[in-house]
Amino acid sequence: MRRLLLAAVLAAAPLAASVPVALAHEADRYTVLFCTGDIAACEKQRAEFRQLVKSAYRNDLNAQRAVARALWRGTPVVPPQWQDGCAWHMTITALRPKGLTEADFENMKVSCSLLREDQIALARNEAQRIGHRILAGGKIDESVSPPPSKRLDATAEPL
Repeated sequence: MRRLLLAAVLAAAPLAASVPVALAHEADRYTVLFCTGDIAACEKQRAEFRQLVKSAYRNDLNAQRAVARALWRGTPVVPPQWQDGCAWHMTITALRPKGLTEADFENMKVSCSLLREDQIALARNEAQRIGHRILAGGKIDESVSPPPSKRLDATAEPL
């Protein structure tokens, strides 16, 4: 059985190596890994979603709404991800940008109502991360301290 599985993996390796998979954009964590059907149309939609996420991180309210809606409802290239959709809706309402409407609050209530309490807590944490990143101008949030160094400091005593 193992040999059969190994043979199948090795036979597919050259095929996988020849298929270009571009996971270079941060938005790709939300999208499907492989396109089915019309690949050109799928790649075009994926590129449009990447641009949408980029605009959303640059504090474009309409792009933020579109990302939240895409994550909540799903699209041909973005499967529904209710927790992430809720997080984006939370971010929109927490940042209170110009143009915020009562519909934004209603959308947040509806999208987050589908989640369990533990998922809402995770969505809240993700919303804070997204919000910090947006407020930093779309740049990487570097406010998190780096992991502790594994080097010894001057307080180490000999054994």
